[in-house]
Amino acid sequence: MESNKKLRLITYLSPDIPLGLYQAYQHYLDEVLHCQSYLMVESRWSGPSSDRPNPFTDNDADIGFICSTSYLRLIELENNKHVELLPVAPIHIHEKSNLRPVYFSDVIIRKEKAELYKTFHDLKGHRWVYNQEQSLSGNCAVLAELKKMGFNATFFGDIQHSGSHHNSIMMVTKGTADAAAVDSNVLAQWLQDHPEGKDELHILTSLGPLPIQPVVINSRLPEELKNSLKEAFLSMNKSAKWREELAKYKVWGFKPSDHTLYNKQKEIMEIMKDQKLRPTYY
Repeated sequence: MESNKKLRLITYLSPDIPLGLYQAYQHYLDEVLHCQSYLMVESRWSGPSSDRPNPFTDNDADIGFICSTSYLRLIELENNKHVELLPVAPIHIHEKSNLRPVYFSDVIIRKEKAELYKTFHDLKGHRWVYNQEQSLSGNCAVLAELKKMGFNATFFGDIQHSGSHHNSIMMVTKGTADAAAVDSNVLAQWLQDHPEGKDELHILTSLGPLPIQPVVINSRLPEELKNSLKEAFLSMNKSAKWREELAKYKVWGFKPSDHTLYNKQKEIMEIMKDQKLRPTYY
């Protein structure tokens, strides 16, 4: 790739997933593809918004890190021809993932309440907080679980909207909510950065596994570049330097993937399609 070639990256997954991880991807691609890359950050949504200009449609982005709900909406509902799945998936280091491109919805409570809440059912009538309506781990997986249990969102006594996994974690630790479901990788990184949290939080149960957030590319990119990007990500953990950098963010590396990885999410969305969490107003 020519050294003056520009590569435009955008992440919608920070700050829940550390920005440093995407900066590591950026610097790595600069090094191995001999390009000049730029990283954009959109923290308000976890994917291109339906009512805002889409950077892939407008040819303003080449590589994107988005949530799987946004990916399925773009590909299957909006039939966006300018968004394409890069056939690789990040593998996060987690005791339950077994080096698969998956994560979990960890239902967290304060450790001091572990005797009060022993199963998910024990949360009935209590205060719940969720991050975003379209969040697979924070909302959709929970609604599907409630549906399978024979309940709906009225299962909870009080529902609050936090805006992010980090905010949900903080609300549980501070006691302003009794429980939340959060991305297991976000929680693992948060506990690494806040070791005191291990004495404050308890994982009641884990829902999943869930398909990991996808890497998407602009379909207009030359086929040679698409292949170079795929091979670059797959080779990232072969370098001791970059393997060490990935480990800071509890990422093992990348493995090949395809659209079928997201079939599990489609099953979840079908189960919870008539369900909705609504914040409680007083």
